[in-house]
Amino acid sequence: MRIQVLVNRNWINLSAILILAITIVSSPIATAATLQSSSFPGSSSLNQLENLRDAGTSGLAVNGLPGRAMLVRTLNVAALSVSPPSNPVDSNQISPSLQARLATFPDSSSPASFRGDPSAISSTVSTMGLSNSPSSNPPAFPSSSTTPSTVNVISRFDALNQTKSNCGCVPPDVVVTAGPNYLVEQVNLAEGIYSKQGSLTNYFTLASFYNTSHSLSDPKILFDQQSGRWFSSILDITANSVLVGVSSTNDPFTWKIYQISAAYQHTRTCTWQVTLPDQPIIGISDDKVVVQANDFAVYTDDLCRNIGTTFFAGSGVWALNKAEMIAGSSNVDMSIFPPDTSFLFSTESLHPVQSLSTTTTEYLASDCSGSCTHFGVGYSSSVYLYSMVGVPPGAVALNSPINIPVSTIRPAPAGLQLGTNSTIDTGDIRVLDAAWFQGKLWLGLDNSCVPSGDSVARSCIRLVQIDTTTNQKLQDVNVADNFFYPALRMDNQGDLELVFGYSSQTSFACCYPSIAVSAQGVSDPLGTFVPPQVIITGSANDTTQQHICCPSRPRYGDYFGAAVDPSDPTTVWVAGEYHNIAAGDCWSGNCWSTYVSSIKFNGLSLKASPSYLTVATSSSVTSTVTLLSLGGFSGTVSLTSSITPTGPTTSVNPTSATVPAGGSASTALTITTSSSTPSGLYSATVTATIGSGSYNITIPVTVGPDFSIAANPDSLTVAPGLSASSAVTLQSLNSFTGSISLTNSTPAAGPTPSLSASSVTLTPNGSGTSTLTISTTSLTPLGRYLVIVIASAGQLVHSVTLTVTIRGTFTIAASPSTIRITCGTGGCDPAGGRVNSVLTLTSVRGFSGTVNLTYTPPNPNCCTTVTGPSSVYVPPGGSGNVTITARVFGTTSGTYSWTISGNGGGFSNSTTLPIIYTWCGHCI
Repeated sequence: MRIQVLVNRNWINLSAILILAITIVSSPIATAATLQSSSFPGSSSLNQLENLRDAGTSGLAVNGLPGRAMLVRTLNVAALSVSPPSNPVDSNQISPSLQARLATFPDSSSPASFRGDPSAISSTVSTMGLSNSPSSNPPAFPSSSTTPSTVNVISRFDALNQTKSNCGCVPPDVVVTAGPNYLVEQVNLAEGIYSKQGSLTNYFTLASFYNTSHSLSDPKILFDQQSGRWFSSILDITANSVLVGVSSTNDPFTWKIYQISAAYQHTRTCTWQVTLPDQPIIGISDDKVVVQANDFAVYTDDLCRNIGTTFFAGSGVWALNKAEMIAGSSNVDMSIFPPDTSFLFSTESLHPVQSLSTTTTEYLASDCSGSCTHFGVGYSSSVYLYSMVGVPPGAVALNSPINIPVSTIRPAPAGLQLGTNSTIDTGDIRVLDAAWFQGKLWLGLDNSCVPSGDSVARSCIRLVQIDTTTNQKLQDVNVADNFFYPALRMDNQGDLELVFGYSSQTSFACCYPSIAVSAQGVSDPLGTFVPPQVIITGSANDTTQQHICCPSRPRYGDYFGAAVDPSDPTTVWVAGEYHNIAAGDCWSGNCWSTYVSSIKFNGLSLKASPSYLTVATSSSVTSTVTLLSLGGFSGTVSLTSSITPTGPTTSVNPTSATVPAGGSASTALTITTSSSTPSGLYSATVTATIGSGSYNITIPVTVGPDFSIAANPDSLTVAPGLSASSAVTLQSLNSFTGSISLTNSTPAAGPTPSLSASSVTLTPNGSGTSTLTISTTSLTPLGRYLVIVIASAGQLVHSVTLTVTIRGTFTIAASPSTIRITCGTGGCDPAGGRVNSVLTLTSVRGFSGTVNLTYTPPNPNCCTTVTGPSSVYVPPGGSGNVTITARVFGTTSGTYSWTISGNGGGFSNSTTLPIIYTWCGHCI
């Protein structure tokens, strides 16, 4: 469900739902899902948080409040599965006029063509719509705007439709996710589990899945490759809550369901209470599951009721302990970030990303400052990038957003349809999808743009790519025209795959509501996308709202779905809404349908080793450029090289290479200088051309004196309250001499780095060192951080990145902590000269894992032994115990101190066990 706000802050067509929600909040229903009072902090805690926010609006971060999500259900979907309802539509229910018109249209599955000049990083890539030509004769694409890459459709099938959705809800809110063995599609309000060949194996309603008769909406489901688990969520309108599920295995059959209450109150100045956590979105990092919802509220005191009854309060964000969810804990620790009116957290649609590679930082993105509709106006010139670190029950910090300027984003015009003035609702400007992979974040949304060669604003897709290491915008591109509801994912090479809906009012060959895909490879020119490939062509208009409320603008979306296949991460599965005449008429108009497809990027990836070159005058240096086939790409490419500005010369050998499907080829780039080559910075480019398209890679080159920077170690693991250090070494190259300035980045709400020296002076071919110390407090949020050390000397700037992991540790102690044994000619006390001690390893700040144990004797050691297990498992928040045995022998009295060490999780901790041995001759 997507709610939009009017100027007077009243609901649109939702007053009945809100009255119901308010009534239920006032009189809670006792069900299996009833929340415990401890699931959300009290008003005093909220006031504390609000005071912090008021004091620190310009600060770096705000810590969440502690809470718990409650386990409300364990289930096996096999017990739920039923046959989907039969399509009740027969042929005489289908509009004859649509049938007649369909018979005159050619069978079209040819791709739309991009046009315009998308070479700039900020650009508009436009299309001419789908050609009337059959797929065997696709239209020509201008060489200035295309690459030789393609996107291949591997498989496709019709999936759930409105007659099989249980409720007939509009719009479908379609999502798809792939696991190792199965696909899952969810719509409002049903789920289908499919084989990867498109066979439906299980079907059930989401009401039965979540075990409720409540009003539900906005399903989401993800597969997390790092944990091998499925995660799902849905809005429970009746209970004013979000339900979140986690699978027990890597198959989507057995689940545990948790409930998050949104029924919290704001008690300062005006009292209000959240009554609807709309359109919840889930995101995942290595250690937490993040849920965000757009919270709508009502004033509950007489003082403020005259302002209005309902309003948008802001984003509510919850961070759940992922390990506890996977373990099936009955109460899962979470950190809560309620909405407020300070505008630090009043942003709408703060979209958590799905992290596709390992990270403990969860990123969230929005392009809305306040409401995404700005009370019906809706525009933005920024993307706001948030980051969250830490894991509950420890401190979890949501960092204040980084403002990344983008070209102005405006609400997309309605999508046009064939033969009717009824248009498709393209929503507002909120972020519709976002994913993160190896330091790069892509997000997509609907936007208004004027395509190249056009004079009219059309519905476009805005795609923004951000480097989260430097917090810099890499790309800001419109993809046009009459496109809407993008969903996206990156494959394991970093290639972007994209699915979206499209329509047209003029092109008979395509443009009932349909679905297409596109892509951009990591070696494609920035701002360009491969020509779209149609996965299904619609055959009926969307007439949904003609039968409900809004005949001029049928509801659509609210979102499409995309997911990487974990068993083949070069494959991305996509799903979306389209309209099919065969689905017939539903109570709301022409029935919606959904379609599922798997796609692969087909192209080249270019990589250089080394990726940076430094060369003295009158010398040469070489880098190997590897051309890797992606998605079955094959062909012979010609290879050329160039360098800017002029100075050094370049060459490649060989000058052509044949790349086999699934294989690779390489060429050697050589940079040569003379005695007169000016020292300075250059950029060398290797270009691989096939047909009219090309790929390229750029390699930075420094001629003349230079230096390198390295850190040892380049990764540190630190326990809260402790510190660790790394040696940052600078080495003179090509007789560099002079002073080098050093600075370091400081992670927001994380550890504090400091350098022992802010500058290092190098002599020709010499080296120098500065020590980087990472300091923490007992409250530093757990997680993985990046610290960048930047070295600069004039135009020369180099950097090294260190990975710093703050994680819980363990303590180790023995009881008894000292062992005393006395022996004589008649025996020992205790008997046998043996004493047991219990070794306890205790989790600190959520540490968990296996700890290896070693027993180190004193030197010298003539008379004692200590034996015990080689390892012990320490559960999160608990302790592990093992029994060790100390034994004495011989006749030499003394104190023998053994060291017992535990190594696990990047930490090594130890304790000393003294054995006091007394030989007393004939005393015993």
